[in-house]
Parts: sequence; structure tokens; C-alpha cells
Amino acid sequence: MTDELKLFLYPLGYLSSVFFALRFIIQWLQSEKLGHVVVPALFWQLSLAGNLFLLIHSLIQMQYHVALVQTLNGVISWRNLNLMTSSQKSFSFTVFLMFLFSSLTTSYFLFVAPEWFSAPIGSYQLHLNWHLFGFFGIVLFSLRFLVQWWQSERDHQSELTPLFWVMSLAGGLMSLIYFLKLKDPVNALGPALGLIPYIRNLMLIRKKRIV
Repeated sequence: MTDELKLFLYPLGYLSSVFFALRFIIQWLQSEKLGHVVVPALFWQLSLAGNLFLLIHSLIQMQYHVALVQTLNGVISWRNLNLMTSSQKSFSFTVFLMFLFSSLTTSYFLFVAPEWFSAPIGSYQLHLNWHLFGFFGIVLFSLRFLVQWWQSERDHQSELTPLFWVMSLAGGLMSLIYFLKLKDPVNALGPALGLIPYIRNLMLIRKKRIV
């Protein structure tokens, strides 16, 4: 794929940001209405749509790490929807899906894609410390859904715990700063739009504990 075509298709990534932002806005508004943190099925449906579009975007833009994270998060989104139904699949089946789709994603980059990572324009002008800062933020931001999945499996229900929101806020803020430095608006938009919902959910949790 030519650089011109990749640049032309770059705005496709904004669709994922729209879905990711909508999920938290809707979840936040419903939580405000009820006075406590809730996680509606629509949250995970929008998450799954966002995972799919960002996966496609990362495959086009040759960003293996993003593609792998979205593959795993897509399975987690599906699993949370499954936990909300009466016909729940087993934990081992979820792990199998993660392994299967991760292998397919990796195989694409091994045998089809011309490169594993295409750096954003201007990234080489950043100091190494900025990349380390961004890497830690992105890892923290990405691990929040693995932690959420583990907690949901433990409790046998889909839930968003205080730890999820703390990781979202810290990782989101660090990722936002890093992507702004990279001048990467697609990846910066999601963390930016989620900051207020992250803070408000933590405030609702604190308020409920005090009461």
C-alpha cells in the first residue's frame, strides 16, 4: 500500500474515536442519572465497534502493537457482552479466542504486511524520554481492560471497578500528552474525550462510599 493511500485512509481512525468517546459519554450520563456507576450493554457494543475500526486503521497504517491491543480488547468487549447474558461461554473459550485472533493478527504482519510499525510523522524528533513516557502511558491505558476482564471473570459479571477508572485516568492523561507531542490526532482524541467521564465516575464511587 502506498503512503498516499495510507494518508488518504488515515481519517478512518476517527470513527473508532467516535465510538470510544460515545461509550463513555453514554455510560457516564446513565451513571449520573442513577447516582452510581453502571455499565450498560451499549457500552460494550460501542467498544466492540471501536475495536473493529481501530483494528482496521492499525492494519492499514502498519501499527502492529495497536492492532494486537485492539484484537485482545475486541475479545474482551465480546466477553463482557456474553457475561450479561444467560448463556455464558467458558473462561477457556475466551482465552482460546484471544489466542486465535492474536495469532491471525500476528500472521498478517508476518506474511502480508511490509512492515511491523510505521512511525507517525515527526516521532523521530522527540527525545527518547518522551517515547518512554508515552509507552508507559499506553501500556497502562491498554492494561485497564485486561484488569477489568480479570475482575469481571472473578465476580462472574461485567463491571467497571475503581481500579479501572484510576488506570483510565492516569493512562489516558499520559497517552493524551504523548499523542499531542506526536501530532497524532486519531490516537489523541479518544483519551481527550474520556477524561471528564473518568473523573466523574471516580467522584460517583467516592460519593457512594461516603454515603
